[in-house]
Amino acid sequence: MIYYSYTADTSEFIGQGTAQPDPLESKKQGKEVFLLPRNATFTPPPEEKDGFARCWNGMAWEYVEDNRGTEYWLPADTWEAPAREMKELGALPDGALLERPAKPQEQIEKERLEAAKAERAQAVQNIAVEVDGMVFDGNEDAQRRISAVLEAAEISGQAKIEWVLKNNTVAPVTCEQLRQVFALSVQKMQELWVQPYKESA
Repeated sequence: MIYYSYTADTSEFIGQGTAQPDPLESKKQGKEVFLLPRNATFTPPPEEKDGFARCWNGMAWEYVEDNRGTEYWLPADTWEAPAREMKELGALPDGALLERPAKPQEQIEKERLEAAKAERAQAVQNIAVEVDGMVFDGNEDAQRRISAVLEAAEISGQAKIEWVLKNNTVAPVTCEQLRQVFALSVQKMQELWVQPYKESA
């Protein structure tokens, strides 16, 4: 005689085995009587069904919806909320969403602007300008150095200055060339500075 076992907590089918005869009860009733283990029944379960567990309700087998392991969100959850996980047998809660709630457009725009600003900062750091065949760094640090050097040159009357170019070579440059470098660098930086806001318009 085959018996069918189920779990003690959820009563879902877990396997089958062969029951042993009960010698005393069999002799008493004059027919073969089998021992039934705990948490088991002689009633065979129905066929497997996707998305359902076969559970013993005390009198018969029944299909119970099985969503264990499924991640979901509730209608009140925001896009930042971590996914909930179904841990018990049964249907998902009413209104459960299987996809993360949509990110608000305001948040999307905020993140886009932050990313654009980060790109802008890198672009400003990499500014380079060419004057008379020489390529100069034009980032904010370079602009400050040029401004300080021009101010000092004006006071001292110095006409030429040794300058480290973009390729790390040293070249003699005039104050006029440095003024051109400064003007072009500021112009490029200004163009880059407003770019993130133009993209959002």
